[in-house]
Amino acid sequence: MVLGQRTGATMYFVSLVIVLIVDLMCSLPQFPYDRWKNVFNWTFTYRTDSDIFAPSTLLAWRHHSLLLTDAQYLELARNKTKMAAWFVSNCDTPSQREQYVQVLQKYIEVDIYGKCGNLSCPRSAGSDCESLLGKSYKFYLSFENSLCLDYVTEKVFQRLATRSHVIPVVRGGFNYTKYLPSGWFVNAADFPNARELAVYLKGLGNDPQKYAAMLKEKDKLVTLGYKNDYCDFCEKLHTDQRTKIISDIKEWSHKATCYSPIDVT
Repeated sequence: MVLGQRTGATMYFVSLVIVLIVDLMCSLPQFPYDRWKNVFNWTFTYRTDSDIFAPSTLLAWRHHSLLLTDAQYLELARNKTKMAAWFVSNCDTPSQREQYVQVLQKYIEVDIYGKCGNLSCPRSAGSDCESLLGKSYKFYLSFENSLCLDYVTEKVFQRLATRSHVIPVVRGGFNYTKYLPSGWFVNAADFPNARELAVYLKGLGNDPQKYAAMLKEKDKLVTLGYKNDYCDFCEKLHTDQRTKIISDIKEWSHKATCYSPIDVT
């Protein structure tokens, strides 16, 4: 993204150059980065250390009058008959989530839907599949395909958007405990390996009172699409007069931002 003034038929006077990235940085095409040293002024990405932060989703609180009763959450918990579901189409990922789930399956039941499993079901809101997920399954695996700084996809928030009564199990490079309210998801990073996670999930799934309390915490949240990123950008253009040059955009975007898993055992 380049902002400037036209000075001739084909010449521009450039006053600001911005790198705009909306998807995973470590999967970007490999551009000739040496040409872009000392060129960019601002970053505009999903990362929290960007000059313009562009999250895909915001969370808000559901009005208490719209919540179910404690007895209803407990009934939902007691009526569940299956342990965990995973919807996945990419079967070979840097996060090695496939191998992680293989270990997980040694200890708990995980039903795999999509290209990487033997089950199929549409994931659209209001589908029978979404209803099945909320009614029958205790946990939904929200595993990212890469473990990268601040990277989190709709996998985590989709269960909030559809109000499915199932607890997400997250695994990714995003700092979930820092940026999300606690008490409504299980973070795989809190466990040294898949076996320890499985032990915890089995215990939680067999405790209707504790599980129902998590369902209630999750149901307190609603998702909002974040539409103000370009407004934030416009405001910064008018208020931030500091001079800044990013000496090496590749170092900023790639160095120490993605890492290999150490929990696949």
